[in-house]
Amino acid sequence: MAVGFRWLHILDPFFKVFKLVDIDDNAAYKHKWAEVTSLGDYALFIGAMGSKAVHVSVEAENYGLKRNHMYYAKYTYFWIKKSPYGAAYSLTSDDGDRIKMYLFHSPSKAASKRFVGSHDGGWVAMLVTDTCVLAIVNLFSGDEVALSAEQSNIASVWPHLQPEGVSKVIFSGDPASPDGCILAAVVQGWLWITLCRVGCHDGTWTANRWDQGLIDIAFCNGDLYGLTRPSQELYKFEIGMEGDCRLVVTARQQLSIQRPNELTWNDGTRGGYMSYIFELQGKTSMAVRTRWLPHLGPFFKVFELVDMDADEVYKHKWVEVTSFGGHALFIGPTRSKAVHVPVSAEHHGLERNHVYYTKYTCSWLSNLPEDALYSVTSDDGHIKMYSKKYQNFGDGVERTGYYVEGCNYATWVHPPDL
Repeated sequence: MAVGFRWLHILDPFFKVFKLVDIDDNAAYKHKWAEVTSLGDYALFIGAMGSKAVHVSVEAENYGLKRNHMYYAKYTYFWIKKSPYGAAYSLTSDDGDRIKMYLFHSPSKAASKRFVGSHDGGWVAMLVTDTCVLAIVNLFSGDEVALSAEQSNIASVWPHLQPEGVSKVIFSGDPASPDGCILAAVVQGWLWITLCRVGCHDGTWTANRWDQGLIDIAFCNGDLYGLTRPSQELYKFEIGMEGDCRLVVTARQQLSIQRPNELTWNDGTRGGYMSYIFELQGKTSMAVRTRWLPHLGPFFKVFELVDMDADEVYKHKWVEVTSFGGHALFIGPTRSKAVHVPVSAEHHGLERNHVYYTKYTCSWLSNLPEDALYSVTSDDGHIKMYSKKYQNFGDGVERTGYYVEGCNYATWVHPPDL
């Protein structure tokens, strides 16, 4: 028996497989359902009109059919306007206006995991939902980065750390490269920065106490930066090595920055303020969502850090950016990235000079806005996510928000060709 159900309250429904087994004669029941986690050399094809276990030969695997894999069909009650990124393929209506069907492969290693960060090429940092065991998996290839027991145990410096206490994990580079990369995580209410070296088998997590709350961290041009709240100060951290593989923060520098006069933490809107840092065209940049105009709701503006003259009071200042140089911005709590958009990609819905951002909601989504672009709905009609494109505020920047149900952040995942 295959059952699609919300097995974990923080995740969408997914299938589990059970087999009927006999019970001892003296038991109250004669049989019981026992979960199956290995299908052997078989793949399952599941659907409303028929389900079957199919033996997969070695030759068949060369053509994309996988053992221990579940393929299932599901209908939807809503029009599919766009194929999700990572769709293996899609079938479009004759007029090209609607996606009739799409297929997406998700590695079994990603099941029942909480995503806490991602990196270029489809790499995702994920935690087991009831522990803090870390895995780094590529959602498109299924490859996994080899981690030692110490590297997988992000809670080694906090024995009672829960997955919800890990706010974000970022990568300094390609985790699968021969040289590895640095992982930086923020835990325990954004008050601790933890570091670990991937690619060094003896690497362990180290804890670095931070006196101020952090709203975001990012690697920009190879350096680690942190943005504080509510003071909105930007810090640069120097990372050193103790021994062969142990990383520590050896120094931190508060950058002397002139802030925009209109930038304010308390905009009077609950959950309205957001601020994220990232690299845009080689410069440390910041996207801030707040109430910039009194008669409008909060929206994002983008700034880049520029140097000031030597005789100025401040060494740097934030300058607003209204042209992203052929890039689109993907903004969110666990991943922010500037992606170059070729002209050919604009024909498929990806737009230059556009801010795409995610925002969670701590309440159930009961009604869709009239101007929602599209939505994802469960079988019972419950809204899981919707997207909405906002008005142009006259600065040449377009903005689209993706609103996700629940208090768990969505994560941008960028395929290898981005």
